[in-house]
Amino acid sequence: MQLDERDREMIRAWSDELDKETTLRLLFTADPRSKELESFGRALSELAPGVKLTIEEGEPNEPPMFAMGQGWRYHLVPAGNELGPFLELLALQMKGNANLAPSLQDLLRQVQWPANLFIYVTSGCPFCPEVVRQIQPFPMVNGHIRLNVIDGSLFPELAQRERVRSAPTVILDGQFRWTGSIVLQELLDALVHRDPSRMSSSELVDIIKEGNA
Repeated sequence: MQLDERDREMIRAWSDELDKETTLRLLFTADPRSKELESFGRALSELAPGVKLTIEEGEPNEPPMFAMGQGWRYHLVPAGNELGPFLELLALQMKGNANLAPSLQDLLRQVQWPANLFIYVTSGCPFCPEVVRQIQPFPMVNGHIRLNVIDGSLFPELAQRERVRSAPTVILDGQFRWTGSIVLQELLDALVHRDPSRMSSSELVDIIKEGNA
């Protein structure tokens, strides 16, 4: 993809503030959309020399993604409205600081079971960036939390599978769903007080792998 000049200027200004290097992993698959993510990743690493792009082979029959650590998966091309939150997350990871209120971090540390959060966005959605900003630092506080951000217009099959019809939509473990602006306290309550007996088989496998069974 081609970044417009506004996005390029945003990346250059962001790069000027960096004092560390970081790695952005692209899990490349046979999916033709992999090339769109690769094009963005290469442009980002050229405009911000502190970002090193690595390309790895993704799982067969899986959509491509940008992966950061164990907690973040981005099925999108972070341009336009979604560029700002994406760059902010990279900066937070380099600083090792979630930049969340202590009271919020205390609640997040109470999450005892693996949690899979999905945020469905679209590039033209004016409300999506703020929802992403609110949630994307969570895995920095608690390693049980995994976040997936998905562009429903670029990956419509993923949105259709979850019956997502508008953006932003936040889904927790397939049990809880919020559309539009979220009430953060409701999301935190659901994270902390989920019923483990209702977890999916994939989530139970995660618990076993992590030695928390």
